[in-house]
Amino acid sequence: MTNANTREGAFYLYFSASNFLFIITMTIIAKYSAILEPVTNILQGESIELYKVREHMETLLEMFESDRINAIESFNLLFINAKSIANDLDLTITCPRITGKQLHRNNYPSETPEDYYRVSVFVPYLESIIQSIKQRFEKGNSVAFSLQYLHPALFKKMKKEEYVEILTNIHSFYKIENFLVESESWYVYWQKKDFQSMDIIDLLKHSEIFFPGITIALEIFLSLPATSCTAERTFSTLRRVKTWLRSTTSEDRLNGLCMLSVHREKVKASKNQFIEQLITRFAIEQPRRLQFLFTND
Repeated sequence: MTNANTREGAFYLYFSASNFLFIITMTIIAKYSAILEPVTNILQGESIELYKVREHMETLLEMFESDRINAIESFNLLFINAKSIANDLDLTITCPRITGKQLHRNNYPSETPEDYYRVSVFVPYLESIIQSIKQRFEKGNSVAFSLQYLHPALFKKMKKEEYVEILTNIHSFYKIENFLVESESWYVYWQKKDFQSMDIIDLLKHSEIFFPGITIALEIFLSLPATSCTAERTFSTLRRVKTWLRSTTSEDRLNGLCMLSVHREKVKASKNQFIEQLITRFAIEQPRRLQFLFTND
């Protein structure tokens, strides 16, 4: 039965992969995914400059819109490439039959397969990318991205006039109380301090007491979707911690182990000292039926 299911799955996979619709779709996705891949890698990094990413996305948006306007020329190169792959696989390039009434797909009247796949696949895919970029990187979001300039590593490279202008726009948008006054003190505060190894979370430790307005702005920045990648990296911790040997561990202990794994830099004691503290607490201070310490007695 297993072999039969495997054969059936392999057949359907082969049938789908050897379809020209699959080939032309993968060809289109490969081109534009390669263009967007550096941007996604930067957004998933620990150190990002969202404002520069938005400026770069404006350039990419112009290129995508140009491809949409000149769809015939843009798609022709992709179709030639997909056609070459189909010829290597001895596939016949055809387009679906057009009927008077179609329930499961749209009818696209076309004279050639190239026209059909351009109208049915290329243009909708490109319009979807353009719309998504406009929605996520529109100029209205530039104020939110400029919150990153509260990091001293960025505003130290700027003239104070530029810094004040950016912070004024942030204040006009978010209406944070005393934000402009605190931003000037924040600028002076970091002139003689070391900040090279700090991220936004580390800055909160310096702002939460004397700069409440700056703290609110930094927390808003940390809530942006692009800045949540650091938290998402911790998801893989569960796979490392909850092994088959710990399949019956309690939720409290599992949470504690994951927190220790994710924030290991927060442990002030050395590795050996930390292990000794754990043994002392769980093997000596708290009575257990499971023996942790073994002696020669």
